[in-house]
Amino acid sequence: MTAAIESSALPLVAVAQPELTPVLEPLRDHFRLVELDALSQDERRLARAIVVVGDQEFGQSQAKAFPNLQFVACFTVGCEGIDVDWLTAQGIAFRSDPGSNAEDVADLVIAAVLMFHRRILEGDTITRQGRWRPDRKLVSRSASELKIGIVGLGRIGTAVARRAEMMRMAVSWWGPRSKPKAEWPRAGKLLALATQSDALIVAAPSPAPGAPPLINQEVLEAIGSRGMVVNVGRGALVDEDAARECLKSGKLGFGYFDVFAEEPTPPSSWADVPNTLLTPHIAGVTTASLRKMRTCLCHDLEAFFSAN
Repeated sequence: MTAAIESSALPLVAVAQPELTPVLEPLRDHFRLVELDALSQDERRLARAIVVVGDQEFGQSQAKAFPNLQFVACFTVGCEGIDVDWLTAQGIAFRSDPGSNAEDVADLVIAAVLMFHRRILEGDTITRQGRWRPDRKLVSRSASELKIGIVGLGRIGTAVARRAEMMRMAVSWWGPRSKPKAEWPRAGKLLALATQSDALIVAAPSPAPGAPPLINQEVLEAIGSRGMVVNVGRGALVDEDAARECLKSGKLGFGYFDVFAEEPTPPSSWADVPNTLLTPHIAGVTTASLRKMRTCLCHDLEAFFSAN
């Protein structure tokens, strides 16, 4: 068994999560991909590289099953579940690709902003329910009237800002650190940004473990009944209980959530919450972004095996 494994023409790559297997299928021409549950003891001993997703834990307790592990590749953009410091201390190389899907996430953000402020969902409901009155036009807001506030001016935040600006929206942002090269004004405080924004876009990285949600009830109420919150960052950034309360009471106009504190999010938590749009963490999942991520992963794995 061991001799057969060692003589295999393709390098062995362990796959940590079953959901990765169909996504990585095109890489089978380059590597022998084996899910963890299918790995034999000999394969676990010989495996030097593993592919993981960033929102699931991978550190000392998981790595101990691979005595010869040298390389951990994170397929997803976020890698908050990976103990990078521990891997580095053990001499285990780590890679991730933080920029593959920023443009696609930004596209969906702008779509959500227009959906609410141009009253698209409301118009669809009125039409389907036979409440269309030619003498009562459904008046919406022009993009040129909207003020967009972005929490976190990283790759996604910057991509959102550029799109919003091209559509004549006023853009400002907030983050804990200033960015001297930023093209848009930075609000003095998060609460000030929320107060002035028609749409508050949450695109910040994961908070520190145990930190309270950045977007709390005070921030949500500051957005107001004519505004919306969009979370494409991380679920822990928004106080979901407070968001549901504000949406039910009308203190917040609309909420679009693509990420959640618990994923999958319990449907019962949102069953009676009005004025919401929920998607299952798909903002960055497109054929183009997956192709880019696979290409980067393939290059990184090939470089690792060529050097080792």
